[in-house]
Amino acid sequence: MTNSQRKKLTFYFYFYFYFLFNFLDGILLFGIVVFYAFQGLVVFVFTFLLYSFWVPQIIHNVKNDCRKPLNMTYVVVSSASRLFLPLCTTLFSRPPREKLASTAPFVLS
Repeated sequence: MTNSQRKKLTFYFYFYFYFLFNFLDGILLFGIVVFYAFQGLVVFVFTFLLYSFWVPQIIHNVKNDCRKPLNMTYVVVSSASRLFLPLCTTLFSRPPREKLASTAPFVLS
């Protein structure tokens, strides 16, 4: 490898490295801004997606033409137990301002 090829190679490496770094940095910043702007909607969508665990099972049953693959008691109990934590956090949580005021009574509202 000659000296000019080495210089050209290092130039291309640094150019594409910085281009990729700045591009990924821009995407990360955009994602943070979108998450901050749509906090309630994003949390709802992520919770829905993370707790849609029966969808692959339903797709599998439809493709393989399964009839009554799981006991109904198992389905109800496992669904209720997996939905217990999200329901508790949404139903029994207070707004952040009240949480802050209850932990630090000297904070002015």
